Amino acid sequence: MFVNAWLQQPIHAWPGTYPSGGPVPQVHDVWRAGAPAIDALAPDLYLQYFDEVCARFTRNGNPLFIPETSANAGNVLSAFGKFNAIGFSPFFIERGVGPDTELAAAYRVVSQLAPAIVAHQGKETMTAVRVNQGDAPLKVKLGGYTLDLSYVGSRVPIAPEPPAAGQPRTPPAQPATQVQPTPQATVILIAAGPDEFYFGAMGGGVRIAFTPLTPGPSIAGLGDVQQGELMEGGWRAVRQLGGDDTGQGEILTVRPNNVLRVTVYRYE
Repeated sequence: MFVNAWLQQPIHAWPGTYPSGGPVPQVHDVWRAGAPAIDALAPDLYLQYFDEVCARFTRNGNPLFIPETSANAGNVLSAFGKFNAIGFSPFFIERGVGPDTELAAAYRVVSQLAPAIVAHQGKETMTAVRVNQGDAPLKVKLGGYTLDLSYVGSRVPIAPEPPAAGQPRTPPAQPATQVQPTPQATVILIAAGPDEFYFGAMGGGVRIAFTPLTPGPSIAGLGDVQQGELMEGGWRAVRQLGGDDTGQGEILTVRPNNVLRVTVYRYE
């Protein structure tokens, strides 16, 4: 049994201006004491600070189930990879959601990693992070390595076609007055075993460099880099990456909407 919460909004400062008697994080202890048969306190989550709300709803062993939320593809990866979610349900999902949308791609990434996600939930061998364009490399310790993650974008912009002979040149568009959000990628990181990782990304490409944390050779190189999916019978590779795809074994880039299995080795 679960009960979902209408969360406090930024414009609702005081109890009474929102349903403050519901299972909002401020009164979780009251709900646990007064309604012990409820298994999960669940957020209707439309707020911008998604990760902060998830962190508040996973305290004291509460399982994260999101029965109502927006169709944000990055939030799908963050919910399952970082906060061990057991469900993520965008409101009115049938509206404008087809096989070529970002949300559908996010569900495919999670589906392709599902056996590993289930195996590593609640452990320190899995996490998810958001990487913004222009930020300094983000450092994550995982599986005996420090992973340095940088945003590298999703595609190369195409220059506009020049006008045909005799046709007027189109004036450049005026800059938009609305501030555009900073491009962001979200990536699930799973340490599957000694020197073995699974990665899946959404929203943009992420470059990952490895630095060993344990005694031994100090340099990490890329071994096998494969694109594919995890199935009940194990990993199924659909493409072997090498050469220019991996910078001759020195540069790992996780492209959006892809799942990779990566092995690394160490040398001096």
